[in-house]
Amino acid sequence: MKNVVRKLFIVLMFALFIACSKENNEKEEPYIMCTIFPLYDWVKNICKDKIKIMLLENSAVDMHNPQPSAKDIINISNADIFIYVGGESDEWLDKVLNQNKSENRKDISLINVLKDNLKDEEIKVGMQDYEKSIDADREKDEHVWLSIKNACTAVREICDIICNYDEKNSTYYKSQADGYIKELEELDNSFEDCVKNAKKKCLIIADRFPFLYFFSDYNIDYYAAFSACTTENNASFSTIKFLADKTVENNLKNIFYLDGSDAKIADSILSLTGRNDIEKVMLDSMQNYKMNKRAKKTSYIDTMKYNLEVIRKALYEE
Repeated sequence: MKNVVRKLFIVLMFALFIACSKENNEKEEPYIMCTIFPLYDWVKNICKDKIKIMLLENSAVDMHNPQPSAKDIINISNADIFIYVGGESDEWLDKVLNQNKSENRKDISLINVLKDNLKDEEIKVGMQDYEKSIDADREKDEHVWLSIKNACTAVREICDIICNYDEKNSTYYKSQADGYIKELEELDNSFEDCVKNAKKKCLIIADRFPFLYFFSDYNIDYYAAFSACTTENNASFSTIKFLADKTVENNLKNIFYLDGSDAKIADSILSLTGRNDIEKVMLDSMQNYKMNKRAKKTSYIDTMKYNLEVIRKALYEE
């Protein structure tokens, strides 16, 4: 069970946190620490170069399998503002932060910021072990950053906290945040227009499904191999066949897999459809970024624009 592994990991990381914190209590300059790329990019757009912003070293690792380095633990401990998601995958952080409170560090959980907008993880027909999972306890879906509407709410809240921390530059931060939110709202409108006039309203996700908030915002229907936070990665024949049948039934020309996936499930679905006019396409959930590679070349908005284009193609292609 994933919770058993997670609890063991929490204990080990807590011990590491204590050891590292004792070794390094000094820092050279104020900084904000973020656990995933979307948070980092939002803050970067608010602060620009006014405050140093850091991203976890191992941010390329899937957030469902956290592997922070010793340096990450030290940086979290010494941050002036620490911003993290706060869902089930961040239980190890909740434990660490609660046991090591600091008057000098402001901790921001995205789940807490967006608590009024949270949705339960969705178990939908066709997913692996659907019958076994339908009556199981549901965690809150933690992939809140994939809603552009949620991003606007979060950027406003994060900006207010940064302004309280650095009041002398608050006017600058508010101006930057307002401009960035305007860009986000324009992109949100583009998605609204895209889906409103679409010929199709259903997509196939040959992977986990972290896009609940995003698809809910625009009333897009879907079928997926797994729920959002499952640790499974091997789909049964019945799951693959179900998705292949839905692909044919809805006359779809695209099957999606996630960033960081090997796309093997998509390949299996394609094979079962018996058609050669269907393409597998990557849908980017921003869960597998690496700071010294992709993250320097793109942004949250650029990534969501990429998602817009591949979704537009899937919804309109005959």
